[in-house]
Amino acid sequence: MNLPNDPVSWLVLLLKILVGLVPVGTVLYILLSRIAAHSICLSGQRTSEDSADVATYRFALQNNEEAPLTGRQKLKVKILDANGEFVEPSPAVYAGCTKFERSPDVPNKEWFMVFDELPAYDTWAVECTMNRHSRNIHLTIEEEGSSSTPPTRLSKKELLLTADQQSVFVGRRKTPEAWWAWFVTAMALIAYCAWFEFKLTQLDLWFAAVVVVFSGVLFLLTRRDAPAITQGYVKPSVGDGSVAPRNPPVAYR
Repeated sequence: MNLPNDPVSWLVLLLKILVGLVPVGTVLYILLSRIAAHSICLSGQRTSEDSADVATYRFALQNNEEAPLTGRQKLKVKILDANGEFVEPSPAVYAGCTKFERSPDVPNKEWFMVFDELPAYDTWAVECTMNRHSRNIHLTIEEEGSSSTPPTRLSKKELLLTADQQSVFVGRRKTPEAWWAWFVTAMALIAYCAWFEFKLTQLDLWFAAVVVVFSGVLFLLTRRDAPAITQGYVKPSVGDGSVAPRNPPVAYR
């Protein structure tokens, strides 16, 4: 390999390296951001019949990781239909003994809850009652207010349940995901070819093929189902760190 022997040639070489590294670095940044994002699942289901006088919905939020999701987060349910509105302004929240704040009990098209921590592997549910015109519902989760710590990257941030759908799920059904697994394999092959300046012999090509086959087998062996949204709480949460009693108190004369 012949090195440059004058400042202009060195500058040209550095520019070539920079042009090559910028797109690769951008792709790697996006890739690492996706992998490093905190994995959550969102689920939405219409639990009422189409002919019912009111529409009931059940939404779920699950933490897929063994670490809690920290930072002040807002979970918001919004009705997109012009004539849609909440019938019961305060949906039932099933979040155990977690403390959270909920939106004021004023009937409108939006309801939200703000919390500081979603425990590891925990699943929360929100049950909403709306009028029959509420058919398109948008669920979002985002960071609330300013914080001294960097914002937490989330794998999923929104869910849209449309009028023609009975249920929607967003999140990883399988892990690891195929797109980044094959991307990492492709990057390894490009680096291997670049090491030999893309002048590969037949033996080198066979070796590259073995790498691809090995990566595919390893991917299939390690692939598994992501945790399903099956667990949860059976008592509504009050929001102050307690749960509602199973049965309402009975007044005796």
